[in-house]
Amino acid sequence: MTQTDRTKNRIPALPTMRDKRWLKSHTRFLDVGLELISEHGVEQVSVDRIVQKAKVSKQTFYNHFSDIEALVQEVWRESVLQVEAKISEINEDITDPAARIARGIAAYSRLAIDDAHRSRFLVRYWFRADRVTLYNPGLEADLSNGLIKERFVFDDVESVLIYLLGGAAALQLRILQATSVNESMRITQDILMLMLITLGLDRGTAQLISAQATEDVVRQ
Repeated sequence: MTQTDRTKNRIPALPTMRDKRWLKSHTRFLDVGLELISEHGVEQVSVDRIVQKAKVSKQTFYNHFSDIEALVQEVWRESVLQVEAKISEINEDITDPAARIARGIAAYSRLAIDDAHRSRFLVRYWFRADRVTLYNPGLEADLSNGLIKERFVFDDVESVLIYLLGGAAALQLRILQATSVNESMRITQDILMLMLITLGLDRGTAQLISAQATEDVVRQ
């Protein structure tokens, strides 16, 4: 057997205890950072506060992150990837761009119900830097597809993209204040309907799509 064959057939090394400890600490930092920053904002959260709550040393924090902003960036990426994975799942068999958009935005309502800390964190940092367009290729594609299919009527994809994402942020804030799933569903359906009408759908069609998306995604 050649060296190349031995390399190809090598069994991947199992994670060591050191790897597991590192991952456990890293996950703990992300969880604590998410909780504190979502509640207080990054301006009010120091490294000292994070390590105190995480019950680890400051040096351990710096073994994982260069500063608070690096932690914020990773929590943001992790949060958005989780939401995008959920949206991909619920839209897997959906072809109508209007239904896809309504269901995708409804997923943020469900997030606010299931994970208030993550939802509040996303709302706090929704429009920082270039994150709006960087992490929403699916929504942009649905908007463009809706125009091609003459499902929508509007002039500028980027402007509508920002409008929808701003609406999704406002929707999450409303859901975070809701006292029941039924109230959350009413809020979601109303906002989705207004969004779809803005995209160019007639009121009746917008109402049907928003009602179905709310039922499928928010009630669960």
